[in-house]
Amino acid sequence: KQWYQRRVRGQNLAYDFGFSYNIEFECDAKVLILGEGKSLLPSEVVVPLKAMQDNIDYQEIISEIQSDRNLMDRFRRYLTVLRHIQYDQVSEELQKKIEQDFVAERKSNPKDVTGETLHRSLVIARLYGLSRGHLKLEEEDWNSAKSLERDRLGRIASTS
Repeated sequence: KQWYQRRVRGQNLAYDFGFSYNIEFECDAKVLILGEGKSLLPSEVVVPLKAMQDNIDYQEIISEIQSDRNLMDRFRRYLTVLRHIQYDQVSEELQKKIEQDFVAERKSNPKDVTGETLHRSLVIARLYGLSRGHLKLEEEDWNSAKSLERDRLGRIASTS
């Protein structure tokens, strides 16, 4: 467990060369954790699922996803490709809107809204836009990402 935590949180991979000679290598390992409950591994973002209909057997769905290597490989490739797509700069107009939105959120909730919150929101907006085929952040992508984040935080609050 400790090895996984160090790899996920610290992005380090320790290797023992023997003779009491250990070296830690920096790594850039992205980890996607699928599970029914809270993970033992540390994570930056948790996305609780919300069923669109009653009587959903999450255990069965998660088991099917985890057992389908082809599907898991497609998830990995998709996320890897999104990370490496060239993405244009945000327009000055949208930068101002994002800044205004951030300042307003920070005023209403200074304890929970941080620079890290802004960074996560920008990453979500970028990935959302890329998944829709946009190579530049658009205002509708930013607004949709904010809405998705509000929904995610609401589901976390309701499950706590």
